[in-house]
Amino acid sequence: MVRITGTLDVGELARQAASFVERPDFVPGMPAIFDLRGLDFASFGAPESRAVAHMNRKLAPRRGAARVAAVVDGDLAFGILRMHEVVGQSPNLRVRAFKDMEEAQRWVVTPLVTGDEE
Repeated sequence: MVRITGTLDVGELARQAASFVERPDFVPGMPAIFDLRGLDFASFGAPESRAVAHMNRKLAPRRGAARVAAVVDGDLAFGILRMHEVVGQSPNLRVRAFKDMEEAQRWVVTPLVTGDEE
C-alpha cells in the first residue's frame, strides 16, 4: 500500500508509483492500493489527470496487468478520480476509486482479465 497525504503533487505521485515497482518484493501484475485519504484534490484538473495517465502508460511495461485501487475520502476527491478512471487506464492497468478501504481491498485482488472493462 502506498499512502500519500497533503496537497496533490503529480511529481510526488509519480515518484511513489515508480518506487512501488522498484521494491524488491514487487512482482509484475501485483495489485496496489494507493491510500489517498487526506490528500487535497482541489488543484487536480485536466493537466494533472493527463500527467497521471502518462505516468501509468510509462510504468505499464514494468507493472504488468494489474488492478490499482485509489482510496479517498470526500465526494470531491471521489468524483475527480472517477473521471480520471476514464483517461487514466492503460491497456494492462485498471484503476478504480473507492471511499471504503475494505471494498478496495476486495476488488484489487480479483483476478484481472484482459479486456476487463467493468
